[in-house]
Amino acid sequence: MGRKRDAKTAQAQIDLQYGPQFAQIRDLFDQTKAQYANDKNAARQTAGSVQARVKASQPVVKGIFADASKGLQSSNSFVDKAMSTMKTPKTGLTTLLGQAMQRERGSMREQNTAARARSLNDLVRQGLGAEAGKALALQNARENYQGTRSQLSKRLGDLTGQSAAQMTVLMGQAADRRVKERAEKLKIDATKAKTQAGVDAAAQKRRDAAAKEHATHVQDVHKATDAYVNKIHDAISDWRRLANRQAPKMEPKRVNGKTVLDPKTGEIVMQTVLDRNGNPVKERPNPDEIRELMLATRDEMGHAKYTPGDIHVALLVGNKPLDAAALAYLKRLRSKGVRIPKAWMGNATDQAIANNEQAGPPRPGR
Repeated sequence: MGRKRDAKTAQAQIDLQYGPQFAQIRDLFDQTKAQYANDKNAARQTAGSVQARVKASQPVVKGIFADASKGLQSSNSFVDKAMSTMKTPKTGLTTLLGQAMQRERGSMREQNTAARARSLNDLVRQGLGAEAGKALALQNARENYQGTRSQLSKRLGDLTGQSAAQMTVLMGQAADRRVKERAEKLKIDATKAKTQAGVDAAAQKRRDAAAKEHATHVQDVHKATDAYVNKIHDAISDWRRLANRQAPKMEPKRVNGKTVLDPKTGEIVMQTVLDRNGNPVKERPNPDEIRELMLATRDEMGHAKYTPGDIHVALLVGNKPLDAAALAYLKRLRSKGVRIPKAWMGNATDQAIANNEQAGPPRPGR
């Protein structure tokens, strides 16, 4: 498609440059042909005119010499009549005179005949000359026509060669331009592709980072949730262990019916309850006591291991559905990555709440 367009463009440029010269040569060819036809017609007309004049002149010349012959005959007859009227005897002089007259008459007839022949021959030569002139004029016209056509043909060939060479040059330039444009386009495309590759790489890098962040977040959520589940299991075990443990029963110390207070702290002084034999009375702790003991439990770092919310959740898990307080507490733990395990849900409502709790933050790009 590009080559056809280049060829049309190059042809238009050549037509613009060489078109007037080709048109001029074409006009000269037409003029040369017309001139050749005119020269032939002129030669034929000139020769025809001379030959017509010669043909028309022949009867006139013949008539003129015929009249001259008649005049000679008339003159001879007149002389003869005059001589016959003379009453002179025939002598040698008359004989000589008669012979001289005959010679003169013969000479006049010969001169008249020769002049007639010369005049007619001149007319014939004029006709032949006209025919020869016509042939020469036709030959000259043909030679001029052929010579001019040869020059014009040579000029036409030169122009054709020049235009063909110019077409080759223009097509070469167009091909070079197409190659350059294609190279520029490839360069631009390569730059665009490189830029797009950078954009795609950056986008992929962001997606990979987001996916990694999401995977890390999910992993952290699973880790935090599993750790919290283990913590609740520990709380359940600790509750059961403390609930089954028997400890000396404690009661406020009384003196004279009054509760004794620690003089330093002002707190009630507790003392072990003894039975009749003086042995310490043992009993299992009640829920409030167990709760106090659990709140006082420390982890490896020396921090309180359980919160009231943890203890409340531990008392419900495996026994009762999570209540509103437990769900509200677990919701606050979302900031630490903790999600509500499905096993802790006891009904559809709790399950819907758990699904909402476990949804987590939206992924990038969603």
